[in-house]
Amino acid sequence: MSLTPNQQSENHPNKLPVPLADADMLRRYGILAFGLAIFLGAFLLFQVQPLIGKYILPWFGGSAGVWTTCLLFFQCLLFAGYAYAHWLSGLRSLKAQTLIHGGLILLAVCTLPIRPDESLKPTPDGDPIWQILKLLLFSLGLPYLALAATGPLLQAWFSRAHPGTSPYRLYSLSNIGSLLPLITFPFLVEPFMTRTDQVNAWSIGMVCFAMIILFVAWLAGRSSVPAEIKTESAKTSADSDSQTPKSWQRLLWLLLPACGTALFMSTTNKICQDVAVVPFLWILPLALYLLTFIICFDSPRWYSRHVYLGLLALSWAAGCFALFRGVDLDIVPQLCAYCATLFFGCMVCHGEMYRLRPGTSHLTQYYLFLSGGGALGGLCVAVGAPLLFKGYWEFAASIAANAILLLLVTLLAPSVLEVRRRTIGVLMAICWGALCWALFRGSEMPLWKQSMVGGTAFIGACLLAGVVKNLYRQWLDNLLACEIIAAATAATMAAAIWAAASLSIGEFESQWTWIVAAWLVLIAISFVWVSLTYWSGFALRSSWLAAAMAIAVLATLTYHHKEEESDGLFKSRNFYGTLKIKEYSVEDPDWHYLLLLNGKITHGLEYTHPDWIGKPTSYYADNSGAGIAILHSQQTNKRVGVVGLGTGTLAGFGKKGDYYCFYEINPQVKWVAENKFNYLKLCAASNEVVLGDARLSMELDSNKNFDVLLLDAFSSDAIPVHLLTKESFDLYKKLLKPDGVLVVHISNRFLNLEPVVEKLAKYIDWRAVVVDNSESGRFYASTWVIVTKNKDVLKAADDADGRLANSSDRVMLWTDDYASIYPILKGNPLETLPSKLKKLRERLFSWNTPAKNSAVQPATP
Repeated sequence: MSLTPNQQSENHPNKLPVPLADADMLRRYGILAFGLAIFLGAFLLFQVQPLIGKYILPWFGGSAGVWTTCLLFFQCLLFAGYAYAHWLSGLRSLKAQTLIHGGLILLAVCTLPIRPDESLKPTPDGDPIWQILKLLLFSLGLPYLALAATGPLLQAWFSRAHPGTSPYRLYSLSNIGSLLPLITFPFLVEPFMTRTDQVNAWSIGMVCFAMIILFVAWLAGRSSVPAEIKTESAKTSADSDSQTPKSWQRLLWLLLPACGTALFMSTTNKICQDVAVVPFLWILPLALYLLTFIICFDSPRWYSRHVYLGLLALSWAAGCFALFRGVDLDIVPQLCAYCATLFFGCMVCHGEMYRLRPGTSHLTQYYLFLSGGGALGGLCVAVGAPLLFKGYWEFAASIAANAILLLLVTLLAPSVLEVRRRTIGVLMAICWGALCWALFRGSEMPLWKQSMVGGTAFIGACLLAGVVKNLYRQWLDNLLACEIIAAATAATMAAAIWAAASLSIGEFESQWTWIVAAWLVLIAISFVWVSLTYWSGFALRSSWLAAAMAIAVLATLTYHHKEEESDGLFKSRNFYGTLKIKEYSVEDPDWHYLLLLNGKITHGLEYTHPDWIGKPTSYYADNSGAGIAILHSQQTNKRVGVVGLGTGTLAGFGKKGDYYCFYEINPQVKWVAENKFNYLKLCAASNEVVLGDARLSMELDSNKNFDVLLLDAFSSDAIPVHLLTKESFDLYKKLLKPDGVLVVHISNRFLNLEPVVEKLAKYIDWRAVVVDNSESGRFYASTWVIVTKNKDVLKAADDADGRLANSSDRVMLWTDDYASIYPILKGNPLETLPSKLKKLRERLFSWNTPAKNSAVQPATP
């Protein structure tokens, strides 16, 4: 016979009574306290990620691999925190749990602040991945572990204190707390706070969190009710799916988040290697990744498998299109395509993860598998991909894994999709719209003419289809015939879209051929549509749809992989990127050359003709900024420093008695320049290659006394921002002679670096002159900024039609604490929106004005 709580307290006067009053207090204030602790913990957990990543980025050369390795550390330590929470929640005594976790929190506070120690700076001969992991572990390992464990542990405590309430919304709340710092960091934190201020503010937040979590632990311990007096309703209010999860469910708990994390990290890698390694581009994919958790774990009504399967198919098409176009695609379409692929891929992974959620009795185990999958995905991208692939194939591999996993999920947890007339109509409209875009994309017809042609074709096709429908009504009432017609029409549309996308309009005598083709396809579409007036639809298993999607995307990615890997004399990949040597113009000995590519960016070339071996080419003409600085500075015993080795092309300017020092962070580039190209071998000047980050190497040996210092690390689209700050320019000025010349190569498709360099030149009180070169013979078009007080060099720059660098009030002086690429984006939406609206208005109302003769317009190079 069990005793009532009052009887227990009377019979055991030395024991504390069962705290029913405290339980009432917890019901009033407990949910708020739990929510606040989980929100603040998640906020600090993700606020520290861009903070510490930006802090250590200059120490490792500004490489995109720095952030990928940081993400690997965060995922692995998150898994460790979830494993600790799973172990701790298994203890029977809630009081023991609160004491142990409270002690961990206090110990973490004692390790503050999290500022990395200078002794942890990397060495040139060390492995950068392990050096980053070591630095992060010693700097913030314990606080991050404590924060990572708090979320699942507090949810377990909450489910014990509130047995009838689902804790999964607290997980959604934690993801909101994670998303908020990512949104605010690039706009409210980074521009207005120095790195030191950010570290101190985060440490204060950690102390406040410790106080809140200790209070929550006290509440949880006081509110624990012995199991023998829990009501029967509390026992039966648990989730209906609280049975022991099956093995295949646990497998999907691991694989689904692994695929989502791999998609997230590979997308981040893809974006950063083509644009810039800055917190804004780190945060965008991470924010989308967390947003999918918020949506999926808030309520089951936000995720519909069949809706997101269609959206996922469209995003895969956009992602594959961006992969094929590569760097030729503008930055905004690239970001949209890659981010759409990430968002909808993660929505499917996390939505299916939520569908397979267990009851609260397996809560911490579920989160343990979830975090373990995240760590697995991080290991695949950060460690496995560089070992397995010679190129950046992890993004394509993640899409392929997403397709295969989607098929597996639909087979193990099947569902049925009801295909109705409306679904067929939407698909046909999308197909015809894609066809029209493919037909008109190269047309010189104005927008209003394209609209008239499309509208006329639509009306005519509907009328003709209606007539055919009435003439053959009896035959078309057969459901099987309608399905056959629909399948045949879909195949016809697919073939027409493929043909339109593969061929150009110029291959036909008239673009009206394409208009007739579009009209015929629309007739077939309309014929099917009016034929399905009384069609009741059919049921389609989701596994069939997933199989079709998987086959299509795998075939596309395989073709892309074979196309990319078919050429190249040499390929390699390491922490700092991918290298490829390609051979061109084999049939013409005079123009035969070898080209070095870093990713898809040219980093130098060399002609094999005897007259050009070892001589400058590509960006380095005599009248380029580099050529002017070297040829018109001190004439003998010249000392030249170069940041960025490439093929070593600038060594071609070297003369006997000169000294050339190349700073290169990638040891693989050094090997390629010394063994595959001849610039360093044939250089008449003495030369050396210093491995390691250029800025760190210069700080260690700042007595070089250069005549010319060339910064040639910005021709790639992923720029090392830390080499363009006021602190770095202070260092450059110290390295140069009083009449020395600093030359910055700013050729870039996406970023306008000219106002950045102008601000820095004004800061050190030197003149900044821009020298633009057009393509000529064996030389590329290029843009250089010469920063100097040397009158001879400035006169030579003026003779080469140099101009003063442009300034911009929107661009602030870059420092180690602040550098924003948004104001220098070419085609910045805030700057181009008014002109775009004006052009759109002119196009919409140009029907009553004479058309301009496009034949006399100059061709775009």
